[in-house]
Amino acid sequence: MPELTVPGAVLHYETFGTEKPLFVFIPGADGRGTIFHETAKLLAKYFTVVCWDRRGYSQSHLVGSQEFEHRLQTDADDAHRLIESLSPDAGAVVFGTSSGAIVAQQLLASHPQCVVKLISSRAARLLSSPRRISGASTRPHRPHLQCIPRLRT
Repeated sequence: MPELTVPGAVLHYETFGTEKPLFVFIPGADGRGTIFHETAKLLAKYFTVVCWDRRGYSQSHLVGSQEFEHRLQTDADDAHRLIESLSPDAGAVVFGTSSGAIVAQQLLASHPQCVVKLISSRAARLLSSPRRISGASTRPHRPHLQCIPRLRT
């Protein structure tokens, strides 16, 4: 089973296909890459598809102490390291769902050079509804819309 050692964790991942470019799935919820295996098999005809377990989930395990207050950035950095190890010069098409979509958006913000395209599905809200904050606008907060111009390039 392929693994990548990163600061504070050993990440488990599986690849499907050998075509360029790299396509990386970032899971939400329980962090298991296996939820994408059936889709990865279909996409393997066109891409090298990577399904990985986020740190601390399924077959990826933690090593040493963790800074959980920086979890979002840590997960984005893990995705960056995985992409750099498998496709150092070409980057990847990245698909994130639910909390994985938030990680994908953070990856784009922190490491834009490694994201060829971003597909964000069912991104959870990062902040409380502005209606709950005294004096705030009643317009919904949509942090995912900040990524739209980058997707069109």
